[in-house]
Amino acid sequence: MNDEIRDWESAYRQLPYQEIHPHPLVLQLAERVDPTRHLHWLDLGCGDGRHLVYLAQRGWQMYGLDLAMWGLIRTGERLEMDDLPAMLTYGNMQKLPLAQGSLDGVISIKVIHHQVYRDIRKTFSEIKRVLRPGGLLLASLPQAPVENWKQGRYREVEAGTYIPLEGFEQGIPHHFFEQTEISECLTGFEVLNQEIDEWGYVCILAQNIQDAQ
Repeated sequence: MNDEIRDWESAYRQLPYQEIHPHPLVLQLAERVDPTRHLHWLDLGCGDGRHLVYLAQRGWQMYGLDLAMWGLIRTGERLEMDDLPAMLTYGNMQKLPLAQGSLDGVISIKVIHHQVYRDIRKTFSEIKRVLRPGGLLLASLPQAPVENWKQGRYREVEAGTYIPLEGFEQGIPHHFFEQTEISECLTGFEVLNQEIDEWGYVCILAQNIQDAQ
């Protein structure tokens, strides 16, 4: 692995398209949801576009947000290749540049846990803010470190949050959730489905049950 990679920006610059195929639960969501009734979707942490492009190909109206400009560049290249519309934004998931109640759904796969817990709570609050009442959230959250994840050096910065000191994800926080934390973050949501994927992530489909303010 290239020793120069220190964050998502350099990772996308040097090693684009690490994951190409959509997550299986995104495929299931695409079959389940009628995009003519759920028009506006955000891929939160869209990376280089594997979910955003797939859903745009199916006619979904997609927004993408990421903190890595090179990830957005890769996504834009894939959209341009297929002549697909989408709005891409550079930004922080703790403060989404979207109006209250403006979205029908949010997808976030293997993204939200790359923060310390207080910022994770801010992110879920922002997701609730931008979702309309009845809007959907599909998110994956690691509940325990995957096998061999802790090989090598890392620093524990708070309970359940570790920062690798070497390797591909050096310097990037990884929070591993207790079930009580998942329940806390999903206050204001009704969980429609919860299962463990093949990578050991807790995958949640939830509906915003908070009334518009």
